[in-house]
Amino acid sequence: MVYVYYLPEVKALAVKLYMRNISIEDINNLVEADILARSFRRWSDLFIATSSVVRDPALYEQRGAPLLITSEEREFILDILRGDPTLYLDEIQRALEEHSGFPVSRATIHRDLHLRLNLTHKVARTVHPGQCPLKRAAYFCKIANFPPEFLVFTDESAICRDALMHNKGWAPQGERTERVPRRNDATRLSLLPAVSLDGILGMIAQPGSIQRPDFEFFLEQVLLPAMNPFPGRNSVLVLDNTSIHHNDFNPIKKVFLVVKSNLRRDRILKGTDEDAEIIKDYVGDLVTPELMRAEFRGCGYV
Repeated sequence: MVYVYYLPEVKALAVKLYMRNISIEDINNLVEADILARSFRRWSDLFIATSSVVRDPALYEQRGAPLLITSEEREFILDILRGDPTLYLDEIQRALEEHSGFPVSRATIHRDLHLRLNLTHKVARTVHPGQCPLKRAAYFCKIANFPPEFLVFTDESAICRDALMHNKGWAPQGERTERVPRRNDATRLSLLPAVSLDGILGMIAQPGSIQRPDFEFFLEQVLLPAMNPFPGRNSVLVLDNTSIHHNDFNPIKKVFLVVKSNLRRDRILKGTDEDAEIIKDYVGDLVTPELMRAEFRGCGYV
């Protein structure tokens, strides 16, 4: 038997005429089709039951074995994970059993989380207890008055070779990796860049910490000459002097994560006085307008 597709309009007209006791032959002549009698009966039954000649896919009977976790139980799982996204599988399992009265294996829950709820297990985003939602909202209301191309962000980050060592390695299953000697290199470099949608506007890097005279020199001699008068592109400087908002509002925090991740992979620092210049050249090439647009978007400015 060959499947023949009929438009819903044709089905509706055919059923309407069929229910008026018009013969199937006359209906086929009218709609210029060759509809079988069983199709008329099936469409008529569907119309009587649902007032429609087209079946709703949501009402299709489920095929295959019934799912162990129902849609209601999935909603329950989502609700408890919204309340505490850090729950272990056994904790979800106990809560689900208390809710439904039926035990479900952890393997089934794990499979359902991935395949049907489309959830992935990732590092939890921590929130500083000092964060104030009202102050965050007030900041966004204020910063929303400026186009994203006006904004320039600056902040300091410390870079230490010892912290950039690879912390994972390959080894036979069940065995530890070979010992990786630590450098015991506490040499600290400070990086102070300024970024916008155009990429890097200015940057200094030096051993040790950034002191007030260093920051004033950076502002007066490096950054401000590269900015423009307000209103205009790169004309609004945003300084972050609090750690409780981390990187969700400041794209330069995300830039530091990218820089350190790439430094760890490329291992270009030598532990010499040349490292400051190496970092400046490296960051200048790494932080492109494309990267900055992505980071601005991640912080909600674009």
